[in-house]
Formats: sequence, C-alpha cells, structure tokens
Amino acid sequence: MRVVRNILFGIVTILLFFPAQCIAASLQVSWNANTDRDLGGYLVYYGVRSGTYDAVYDVGNLTGYRITGVPNGTTCYVAVSAYDTTRNESALSAEQRVSVPAAAPAGVPGITLVSPAMGATVSANPVLSWAASGFSSFRVYLSISGKKYTRIYSGRSTSCSMQSTLWKWFIPSRTSLTWYVEGITSSRVVKSSTGSFIKR
Repeated sequence: MRVVRNILFGIVTILLFFPAQCIAASLQVSWNANTDRDLGGYLVYYGVRSGTYDAVYDVGNLTGYRITGVPNGTTCYVAVSAYDTTRNESALSAEQRVSVPAAAPAGVPGITLVSPAMGATVSANPVLSWAASGFSSFRVYLSISGKKYTRIYSGRSTSCSMQSTLWKWFIPSRTSLTWYVEGITSSRVVKSSTGSFIKR
C-alpha cells in the first residue's frame, strides 16, 4: 500500500442531551476513500491533546464513524489512517481540531452548527445551516481570513447563504472562513460555537 499522505475529512459535532446531569456529545467523522486495491480499512484516532490520542477505533472499510461520549466544553483532536490487507498502516492524515460547545443549562436553548462540516473544503457557495429551537430569530456572522466579523443574515430561518457576488468575486481560493450564529429570545441572545471552512 502506498502511503496515504492526506485523507481529507470533516467533523460535525452532535450534541446529545440526556436526563439529569448526564450530558455528552458525539463527533461524526467522515473522510475520502482510499483507492488502493489492497485497502484493508481505516483507523480513527481521537484525543483531547494535539498529537496524543487516547483512543483508536478500527472502523473497517467505512468512510465515516461517530465517536460518542465526548465531554461538552472540550477541544478534541482527530486523525485518520488507512491500512492494507496485511495490516501495514499509512501515515496519519492531517489532524483536525474541533471545539465541542459547553452544554447549555437546563431550560436554556442552544445552537448547534450543522453544515458545512468543521474544516470542510467547499467549491460552491455553501448553505450555512444550524439546529436550534426556542428562538424568535437568528443572526449569522462571517469572518474572512481572520478579519472582523460581519453580519450576513438576520431572520427566522435556520439556514442561509452569503451573497453570490461576495463568494464569487471577493473571496479567493484557499481562503479560510469562520462563522457563528446568534439566537435571539425575548430575554437573551445565545451565541453558538464557531465553525470554519475553506473555499476550494
């Protein structure tokens, strides 16, 4: 098997709320398939410190895996490798970092970013979407290459896109963009975690 130098993958944080104080999240990890004929499967590495992995999951020939029981309010690091039919393992992919938002207190609504996946590379103007309930409206803020955040949406929908002229003419290829959502209730404004993606 040739060494897999770069397995592209994305991570989506899924908050799972349980009764009482038992609150956890899960990470949905997906990656591009390796095309070697002797592919045996993939290993998913997970940890809470960069370059140090507390768990390794053998997922066989799947190109996606959900890591469960992830503590809220932590930063996690994930990488993927491939192995062949004789268990020769490739180098690890580029490490992906994801911040899992802290759980909202009981009775306080929260916002979970859905797409694009954290760290995804997108070629078309993406639909930014999020999961939330209990809000009367939302505001979406976008930062291009680490610059000041600008509001790009205000309304009741749980998805939006940036203006096509902005995407096409003012954002060069390989630009990193970050975004977050504010949810508005009658008494408070709740901010989501920050998501990021790259323009192809």
